[in-house]
Amino acid sequence: MILDRLLVIEGDFNAPSYVENLCNTRCISLKTFAETPAVKQFNHVSKDNNKILDLIFPNNECRILDDFAPLVKMDSHHPPINYIFDMLVQSIPDLSVNHAVQYEFNFRKANLTLMYDMILNADR
Repeated sequence: MILDRLLVIEGDFNAPSYVENLCNTRCISLKTFAETPAVKQFNHVSKDNNKILDLIFPNNECRILDDFAPLVKMDSHHPPINYIFDMLVQSIPDLSVNHAVQYEFNFRKANLTLMYDMILNADR
């Protein structure tokens, strides 16, 4: 892993030609990004039209699997998927204390403009 923390960039990049290795501007930009040592594209789950629009770029190995029990109605272009990450834990937490750790992500609050600018300027 390049970073000391897990980084996952995922979303509907609307670039079906990315997986098919067809060249267009969007595809070339994504392939250039994916060739950096920091991330790699892992999603290979396709659905009705055999295209993959939802790309997943983590900085750590992961497995992407079909989700056979989705929480919401399935979209034919965006199949429900599960991510599985293996992570090294530096220390074992004290299990004698009864506490739960829960992470929630609200991607609707994401500052996508800032994220795109940071990716664009990463190698400058």
